[in-house]
This record gives sequence, structure tokens and C-alpha cells, in this order.
Amino acid sequence: VLQPFDRVFVRSMANYEVQKVVNIEGEVNYPGPYVIGNKSERITDLIERAGGLKPESYINGAKFFRKDKQVAINLETAVGKKASVSDLLLLDGDRLVIPKAAETVAFQGELLNPIDVAYQPDYSFQDYIAQAGGFTDSAFVKKTYVVYANGLTDRTRSFLGMNIYPKVERGMTVVVPTKNRNRWTGAERISISTGLVSISAVLLTLFRLL
Repeated sequence: VLQPFDRVFVRSMANYEVQKVVNIEGEVNYPGPYVIGNKSERITDLIERAGGLKPESYINGAKFFRKDKQVAINLETAVGKKASVSDLLLLDGDRLVIPKAAETVAFQGELLNPIDVAYQPDYSFQDYIAQAGGFTDSAFVKKTYVVYANGLTDRTRSFLGMNIYPKVERGMTVVVPTKNRNRWTGAERISISTGLVSISAVLLTLFRLL
């Protein structure tokens, strides 16, 4: 029988945790929310629980979000390989989106005709640049980079004076930055011209003396 000022304590179970929920969307057989089963559950486990991938899925374009911020991962290497660094442990609120196979390559920046181009598996990087009209005079070609469908990026590299362009993949976006050119102001041009005239006059005088 309780009496005034008695205190009752109800302890929580030692192994009890609030359910943590993750979401999987897109081209899987059973998309929707899933409760994390254990602390070792990973992205590939979530895909398996969702019934696996549909035939039209594009795993290389999968997008993973944590706290509403995209985390760039390469799930193509993670599927079927539990040790992959991209096979992240699941946390509460994580969201995985598996898209359909992308059919275009997009362009941004210093190109004559920066439009989306239909993906052609036999096209090289240079072929796609040609489809976008080629580089403009202001293009910083050596700094050209790509953003892949999964959020990962790759850049152009140089070797022995040759540009080595990134790998071509479905759904990527090619970005060509503007080359910054240092332009002289009117005052600077006048000052340099005056200096050149003065030097020319000095050299002419020395030539005459000799």
C-alpha cells in the first residue's frame, strides 16, 4: 500500500532502444520504411530486405542521404561485397534512392551548346564534348570535371602534355569552368606603354652613342 511521500521507480530494460527507421525508395521490389534490425545492419542488408533490385534499376546512380545531406557512395562495388567502404552502417533517418537507368549526359559551363545528350555507350569523352558543340574560347579545359549520378566526382588529369578525361557513365554531368584571365586596367596599359616607350628611347640613344 502506497503512503504519502513514497517514491516508485520503473526501470527501463537494459537492451531496449527506440526503433530507428530508414527509408528506401525507387527501383526495388518493396520500397518504403524499414526498422533497423541491429547495430550491424548495412545498406546492402536494406536492399535485400526490400526484395532486391528491379531489372531496370541503376545501382551506380544510387543516392544515399543522411540528415538530409547526400553522401556520395559507389554502391556498384558494395552490392555483393560486404567489405566495401561504401556499404555504410545504417543510422536513424537514413534514406536510399535507387533510380532507373539514366539515358542522358548533361553539360554545364563553357561549351558552345551545353545541352543534355543521349547516352551512347560507344562514345568517348571527346565525342560527348563534340555533341555539346566543343569548348568555348573561355573554357578551362584542364579543369574540366564530371559529377556522376551517385554524387561522386572525377576531374581531368594531364600526363606528358595530354589531357586524360574522366570515365564516361550514364547520368553524369560534365562541368567546364571558366578560365580566369588577368586583364589590365586602362591605367595599367598606359603605364606599361609609357614604360616601353621610355625603354625604347633609352635603347635608341645607346645605339646612337655606340
